[in-house]
Amino acid sequence: MDAATVVSYEDLVADYEKNLQTQLRGFKQAHEFLDLWVHDEDPAKSILSIVEAAESGGLSEIGILIGSETLSKVDTQKLLALVGKVGTARLAPQARGTLLTVAL
Repeated sequence: MDAATVVSYEDLVADYEKNLQTQLRGFKQAHEFLDLWVHDEDPAKSILSIVEAAESGGLSEIGILIGSETLSKVDTQKLLALVGKVGTARLAPQARGTLLTVAL
């Protein structure tokens, strides 16, 4: 894969919650690898699950755009350590939040 797949954490959660209300089974996300992802109320665990799904899906790198409200609920050092067990992680500020990039 030449470029990292980038997903918005807030958009994924919103889609997941909408699907809980409108669909009984077979939630489909924009990317096939996300079929393995299940949202967790703990944002750090939920983000880790996205990274693990990306790894299982054969991606070499994943970017997750995390909004400032979500990021305020997460200890970023613990998040980096958590996802760092799966790949090499880094955080970079962006206009719409913070981008977590993990090389798998």
